[in-house]
Amino acid sequence: MVDAGDAYCPHGQTERSHSNIEAKVTDVLAADAFPVIIGGDHSITWPAATAVARKYGWSKRGLRHFDAHADAADTIEGNLASHGTPMRRLIESGAVRGRNFVQVGLRGYWPPPDVFDWMREQDMTWHPMQRGLGTRDAAGDRRRDRPGR
Repeated sequence: MVDAGDAYCPHGQTERSHSNIEAKVTDVLAADAFPVIIGGDHSITWPAATAVARKYGWSKRGLRHFDAHADAADTIEGNLASHGTPMRRLIESGAVRGRNFVQVGLRGYWPPPDVFDWMREQDMTWHPMQRGLGTRDAAGDRRRDRPGR
């Protein structure tokens, strides 16, 4: 394991920060290393996973997201690239298929029902914290592994 260092993320400059994050992850991938990204604003998942998709192919890899919130809103106060939207951006871009996306630990007041509806339409899987790592989604529907998952 090697620490590749931080991507330069100038405060308040989301586009520049995301570009730098994607470049940093691309450098790690170019060394045939597997990137493990820890810390930072929730929005960093979008550029980091996009770099992986560019290397291995769009929709070819999955993602496990450990968080209390789904971060799959369409926009937050008109912002497409906020801390609450990166998982939707990844799925909409084709970097990750919804069926290859697993979220663990969702709890609390968010997301609202319309976001859960969108997640269900994308065939995403999630495990709410109150149910632990059980086999039901937030609506109580039984989730089963299917071929190709």
